[in-house]
Amino acid sequence: MDVANLVAFLVSDEASWITGVNFTIDGGMTIKMIYMDPDVIGGSIGTLVQDPEVGELIMRVLLSGRDKVQELKRVLKTLTQQ
Repeated sequence: MDVANLVAFLVSDEASWITGVNFTIDGGMTIKMIYMDPDVIGGSIGTLVQDPEVGELIMRVLLSGRDKVQELKRVLKTLTQQ
């Protein structure tokens, strides 16, 4: 049904200005494929702040089983007080 609705729209006058566009109809699977990889996040943060130790700390927080948001806030607050 989603494909049929898109086709109906594209052949209508309302789509007369649409050219060269890719439409993804996958039931939301594309957005679900975005994975949070703690190693990538920690490395990226370490690079951004030019301090691999900060990235390592954040990576450890993300890998912990605790409430990650609260723990990350605590770590960041500790870092800003140093």
